[in-house]
Amino acid sequence: MHQWNPLGPALWTIVTFSGRPGCWGTSTNLTNIFKMRMLKNLIVRIFRYLFVYCSIAIDLWDIYVHSILSIFLFVRPLPYIKTERSAILITGVSSGIGRYLAHQFAYRGYTVFGTVRNAKDAQKFESDISDLKTKGGKAYGHLHAVVMDVTDKEQCRAAVNSIEARLKRDDLHLHALINNAGFFADVPIALSTDEFKEKMMDINFHGPARLVQLFLPLLTKVKGSRIVNIGSVASFVSGPLLGVYGASKAALRSYSEALNIEYAKLGVSVSHINTGSIDTRMMNQWKDRKPLSQSPYTNVDENDSDTPLYKDMQQLTDQARDMVEYSSGLLYQSEQASCRRVERRLKGSWPLPHYYAGFDSKILRTLCSIMPDNLRVTLTGRQHK
Repeated sequence: MHQWNPLGPALWTIVTFSGRPGCWGTSTNLTNIFKMRMLKNLIVRIFRYLFVYCSIAIDLWDIYVHSILSIFLFVRPLPYIKTERSAILITGVSSGIGRYLAHQFAYRGYTVFGTVRNAKDAQKFESDISDLKTKGGKAYGHLHAVVMDVTDKEQCRAAVNSIEARLKRDDLHLHALINNAGFFADVPIALSTDEFKEKMMDINFHGPARLVQLFLPLLTKVKGSRIVNIGSVASFVSGPLLGVYGASKAALRSYSEALNIEYAKLGVSVSHINTGSIDTRMMNQWKDRKPLSQSPYTNVDENDSDTPLYKDMQQLTDQARDMVEYSSGLLYQSEQASCRRVERRLKGSWPLPHYYAGFDSKILRTLCSIMPDNLRVTLTGRQHK
């Protein structure tokens, strides 16, 4: 879920200059070079901590303002639901955000159902609870793996029946559905295959929409249930190599807004999490330097590497990857720093329709609100000419 960020190059230039041998009047021997690199790493660390705390402050401001407005507009608060009788379904828990959230909710006493795509990941996920219990003496919940592919309709229906039976047996209710499973690949639109576009939409949009509809009867059994869709800032700010991915996330964002309005009468709230730069396995795909001809999602091979179209797209791809690599040192945040609001989101009386995870997502939101769309797209295009 990682996307190119226009703030990265500007911030990274400051840090790179501060670590360049000779900029402080030093010699270029190995000792001074090492000192400059240490200084650069220190500055990067300071900036990253600063961004984290600024992001938290903005989150709190958004929540307090939204709560006050909800009170003045006579919006009914959602009822409190006891943790010990609550279950949460999270898709895509084999790594990254999904795995982190599953651990956090289990640590707080929830029963967590997590979807994985194979039996090996299922066994590993369920064994995580024993590792969590060794970290302290608190009351812990439970982790239950569900082998399911969000693109497989039959597996999704079977998962509903399995989870419903488990809820009845343990006298639990489904408190929340967190659609986290996602797919990303940095492929330019001009070279992408139809299968790639279909896969992107099926995992990032059709999958969450399918699960929302299938699990709605379980969610509506108790007032105050929540649906959380993990999206991306690419849903409202696109860039090179993000066309197909951004389209799938834009669909999820629009879908979440409509759901939040429609399901309000059912006592179910819906929130969309606009994630920024988070240090996960999926986002680290930007570091892959394989040529486009070796990608399974392009319609070219090595024989096409001499065509003007391929050369232009390969150059564009390399530039975008360089931008991400330069900015990642400053803008990458951990799952803990970025997903703090998702944890609190399940307890709030007036959940926000949109949350912005990460400092870069908040900056982009601000820029989009004050900068005309035509100017933003034009400036982005000039950086890659």
